[in-house]
Amino acid sequence: MRIKRWIIGTLILFPVLYLQSCCLIGLGIGAISDAHKKDSVFVPVARLAAVKNGENIAVALKDGRRLKGKFIRYRRGVQRDYATRYYFFVKNHRLENAMPRLFEKVSVLSGDTLWLKGQFLGFDKQNLFLLSTDQTEKRPELARLRQLRGTGRRTFSLQTIRAVVARADFPLFSETYLDRQATLVLMTGNNLQKFPAEAIAQVHLLPRKNGKLTGFLIGAGIDVALAVFTITQISREGLVPNMDLGPM
Repeated sequence: MRIKRWIIGTLILFPVLYLQSCCLIGLGIGAISDAHKKDSVFVPVARLAAVKNGENIAVALKDGRRLKGKFIRYRRGVQRDYATRYYFFVKNHRLENAMPRLFEKVSVLSGDTLWLKGQFLGFDKQNLFLLSTDQTEKRPELARLRQLRGTGRRTFSLQTIRAVVARADFPLFSETYLDRQATLVLMTGNNLQKFPAEAIAQVHLLPRKNGKLTGFLIGAGIDVALAVFTITQISREGLVPNMDLGPM
């Protein structure tokens, strides 16, 4: 009997949900939201490194080609020989937790109040080398460092770092190991493509317009909750007691 009451209650609710559908309202609100978003946003090449991984971008190259794909990264790289020597040294001496990883995002307190942020490149005897968002190189003095923090709330011991850097076999960093210009890495389809900065004419960010889908799903969730609540009330209160529901 209860199952048939649920079925009848559901059939009664269909026209109500059609006329007062929260999912349709959410769809409309989402469409308005999407309409107010720009189709594309110009990104200066100097700020390209700040784009988040996975964002959709359109790239115009100086040779006339135009590409669309997912942004992977934009940065100046280091020579593979140096990177290999650094990683081998860190792993061989079990310093994975004591030393920053190459290109790890770090925050540095230099002196009393100057905080610097960038991607870690390495150390020489006197300096820490960082790569800033605009792809310029920074080199705060190692002796003046007061704090060094990495990703995931990692805090490094400067006493340990200074002792490691002083070792004769430590792979010291030099600006000659850093590429002259940054490279854009773009995923187009299943292909990973790379373009040097000098080959890029313009880059546009393509904002994701998910308002309609998000609004529809939220509204649909509200509709389902209201439908379940109403059908439950119909079943409990016996709002269709006089109907011939037939044998169970």
